[in-house]
Amino acid sequence: RGRGSYSVDAGRVAGILAGRFAAAGLTVVRQPIGEAGQDNVIGVLPGTGDVVLVMAHYDHLGESVGQFFPGADDNASGVAVLLALARAVGKTHRGSTIVFLATGAEEDRLAGSKAYVDAPLFALDRTRWVLNFDMVGRDFLELAGGWPRTVAAVGAESSARLYAAVEAAGSHEHVRVVFVPTGMVKLFGFDARTDDYWFRERGVATVHFSTGMHSDYHRVTDTAERIKPAQLLRVARVAARTLVEVGALTTRER
Repeated sequence: RGRGSYSVDAGRVAGILAGRFAAAGLTVVRQPIGEAGQDNVIGVLPGTGDVVLVMAHYDHLGESVGQFFPGADDNASGVAVLLALARAVGKTHRGSTIVFLATGAEEDRLAGSKAYVDAPLFALDRTRWVLNFDMVGRDFLELAGGWPRTVAAVGAESSARLYAAVEAAGSHEHVRVVFVPTGMVKLFGFDARTDDYWFRERGVATVHFSTGMHSDYHRVTDTAERIKPAQLLRVARVAARTLVEVGALTTRER
């Protein structure tokens, strides 16, 4: 029913995500978002040194005037990539500490990510990079006709190593990466529209992966059948290579 912020439905989804993180071999923490009855769901892959945080928000608009807003691209698509990365590295890799953060209440002024930066699981001065996935399941810029095999990387200029890792991952996967500087997003008033905002405000290098806006944004027509599975896979593969690089991950010794 759209996983509305603070809804019973969103609470059930949080429970599902906690189970998926545990199945991937992660240590699971539930972090309350204020006193409103919704949690951030956190899965930790313990490591050493730096922390890399990977996140996506799981809430959406829920129900309004008898209509349900499915939120397939916004942001079930990002959660799908988040879970895929957790499964990919949870039981098989070692390196930096990796925090997988599924935020709630993003649709309420980014309340979930604000709750995390106010009470981080690991000190923010240890968190070197943040990878955020929000709306990654459609062709890039469908409003302008759509570009296949393309994804935007917003804010990657915040770290030379992060930028280079994303660029190399895109090249290896034959995906065009459109690097969008944060200044351009701010110019159009979109700088506080997704969860990496609070991390940027605290000086943490971030990149927001997105395939951009479309005519189904925040409408009842944002349904699963309109998602492009091949595009989701491309984003996930680019993200996985980026994560392995910036997290200095290697396969665990058996």
